[in-house]
Amino acid sequence: MTTAIWQLSESELLADATAVSHQIQLLEARRIALVADIDTRVSREKLGFPGPAGWLTSTT
Repeated sequence: MTTAIWQLSESELLADATAVSHQIQLLEARRIALVADIDTRVSREKLGFPGPAGWLTSTT
């Protein structure tokens, strides 16, 4: 179970913020790779948009 933010010590706050930022960076890198592959492998007809940016915006 995750500790409530207000219960974290200063050190824990700093460590958690760093860890979460790192996780976000990893997820963003994965999203970029996925969108790049979608751009080259998925047809515009299947997307329903001229490119993956429009599709991603409409689905998230």
